[in-house]
Amino acid sequence: MTLEEIRTKLDDIDKTLKDSFVLRMKCSEQIAEIKADSNDSIYKPDRETLIISRNSADVDEPIRKEYREFLKTIIGLSRKYQYEKINEIKCPKFLNDIINSLFTDDNSKKDVNIRFKCDDTFDAFSAAIAMVHNYDCVINDFSCEHLDEGKYIISFKTYIDRNNTENLAMLYQLSEETTDFEIY
Repeated sequence: MTLEEIRTKLDDIDKTLKDSFVLRMKCSEQIAEIKADSNDSIYKPDRETLIISRNSADVDEPIRKEYREFLKTIIGLSRKYQYEKINEIKCPKFLNDIINSLFTDDNSKKDVNIRFKCDDTFDAFSAAIAMVHNYDCVINDFSCEHLDEGKYIISFKTYIDRNNTENLAMLYQLSEETTDFEIY
């Protein structure tokens, strides 16, 4: 097979992946609507672990790790999308309270400090940082402190626009998927 033939085959695969991704996001939107009505939590780490284990079990060893990362990324993007949709449907009261306390003047944009704890595992740490990155937030003044209790304290400064629904969804997601979440 020539290089061009292989590239054509990859183009066809990419089209199939795109179609599947769009369908998955439509399902994620429906899940968000149901969870908004039922107040069910979006983040289900045990379910995500089960999905990743079940779907990667029969993948050949040389690419299993990459496939697991692929699934984690897709699941993380689906979760992000669900937070955005729920935030559009009904912004949680605690988030409204936080935003109102931060933005006491007419200015709708502000540098804020964010601080939270996450588990002392590479997956938890990298997932928290990837989550912020997925919302295209710029992280400044980043610090990470390891605690004896098996947790990390992560803190950073970022720019928040109270009228930007993605900024609000990021705050919502961080508050739900980490512990001791603070914004000031």
